[in-house]
Amino acid sequence: MAYSKFNIIKFLDDRNIPWWDEGNNISQGWIGTPCVFCTDHSNHMGINLDRLNYSCWLCHASGRAIDFIMAIEGCDERDARRVMAQYREDGFSGGTEPAPPSGAGAAQTRPRSGSILPSSIVDKWPTPHLSFLFNRGYRPVRKYINKYGLLPVHTIGRYRFRIIIPVYLNNKIVNFTARDVTGKAKERYYHCSNNNALIPRRELLYNLDNATGDNIVLVEGPTDTWLIGDGAVATFGTQVADEQIDLIRERNFKKVYILFDNEPEAQQAAQRVAARIAYVVKEVEVLKLNDEADPGSISQQTVQQIKNLLKE
Repeated sequence: MAYSKFNIIKFLDDRNIPWWDEGNNISQGWIGTPCVFCTDHSNHMGINLDRLNYSCWLCHASGRAIDFIMAIEGCDERDARRVMAQYREDGFSGGTEPAPPSGAGAAQTRPRSGSILPSSIVDKWPTPHLSFLFNRGYRPVRKYINKYGLLPVHTIGRYRFRIIIPVYLNNKIVNFTARDVTGKAKERYYHCSNNNALIPRRELLYNLDNATGDNIVLVEGPTDTWLIGDGAVATFGTQVADEQIDLIRERNFKKVYILFDNEPEAQQAAQRVAARIAYVVKEVEVLKLNDEADPGSISQQTVQQIKNLLKE
């Protein structure tokens, strides 16, 4: 396939991925878009419209158009070529809906064990769900889908247009929550009911299985943990239950950082949580973000600073 016939602009538009054809860092014959391989929130990934190769000014990732598609769609090379075929300028149908993303659903590394997960989960990842992850800096998208066992619900049922986020304890699914991808829902998260869960949400900490070091950072929501990664643990809100503090005590962590949202109410809650945790760990410290509103939208530089704290 001739890459030069691939309509990259249509491909990006159909996935609600922003792009610029003028401005800082953008040369003639190039467009800029957020990098799929780092937490860039600007236009540092340049794509040459003629050769369709890409390079990022921040992380220095570079490669072919097909690698770019594989990262966005969460698919293998064969399926990426099928997507490219849908956007050939000499054969694209011009419809308003792109071909369904074809790889991520088949790439799940964790089985759908346990009957607590919704039956409305679909195998193929819909475009709005992939766009939600991509536009919030969770890139490569496939990395986050696989690492956290994420699953999509499309247009059917209570959890429609949400991403199912399983909650693991000792590598077993014991609960789940569901994050809205539209930005229009009244509730960002729908939680599994305690009647259906194997363990109630208030007795769990999200991502605790991946907190194997001496230090952890507590954040509010599951998506807040993803950019930081291992060592970031979510409390499902600012109200922390005694059972959740018991989990921290049982793991014998040396230091607990608390990183809640910047709103005054969240910061006051962080101080209250710190006072309670101080009884079960040696050190507690409340962190405050500078310009970012919440841990789910922090810069790559801030992420690295937090990771460094966790290694101390």
